[in-house]
Amino acid sequence: MERIKVNGVQLAALGGVLAATLVALVSVRGAMQVLSLVLLALAVLRLAGRPERVLVARSRLFDVALLLVLSGALGYLSFSPGL
Repeated sequence: MERIKVNGVQLAALGGVLAATLVALVSVRGAMQVLSLVLLALAVLRLAGRPERVLVARSRLFDVALLLVLSGALGYLSFSPGL
């Protein structure tokens, strides 16, 4: 039986989703703020992390740009006081 390898980015993503789920029980806005910060951290991890030794379909630059755009959009919506 082959073992499944989990890397740091996957663990961080899972932790962020779990944290946002727990925070959502208290405040949806707080959960979106947590999720925005987790996406930002994932972008930094993907940019500075060691390259994976598996075949990927997207480039690292595409992943980082997508994570930053999603983090910025969620951050703008969740941290803006008037929205």
